[in-house]
Amino acid sequence: MNKFKAKSDGNVCTDMFVGMDLHKSYLQVAVLDGKGKVLKNSRIHNDLSKVGRFFHRIGNSSDVKVVMESSCVWYNIYEYLSEEKQLDVSLSNPFKTRAIASAKIKTDKLDAVKLADLLRGHPKISRYLLSSRLTISER
Repeated sequence: MNKFKAKSDGNVCTDMFVGMDLHKSYLQVAVLDGKGKVLKNSRIHNDLSKVGRFFHRIGNSSDVKVVMESSCVWYNIYEYLSEEKQLDVSLSNPFKTRAIASAKIKTDKLDAVKLADLLRGHPKISRYLLSSRLTISER
């Protein structure tokens, strides 16, 4: 099993930012390093065991931040990643991430990268739910 990690040269942040574009049968998952370089952009089946394997390959959960789009299939994945995998997971705020929905060129791969990049550069814009208790903290 190949692991992919952000490289560190002593001055580089090793944090990884994960954007997830969710669909009923599959997920598009983009992993960016602290500088915004795409490390991985994969389509995986919407199955918790496959999601778990994907995130196992990423590595240390303290360096990984995840944002997923607000859709009808987010809850089980959110709960699994935040509770079972102990990841920092948030749901994107659809009112503040309108740029993704209104983009002229729209693909699942681009959407996942845009979500991860928003989390990397503007964490308050991308975050809607901050805890597994599902309380809205920002408007």
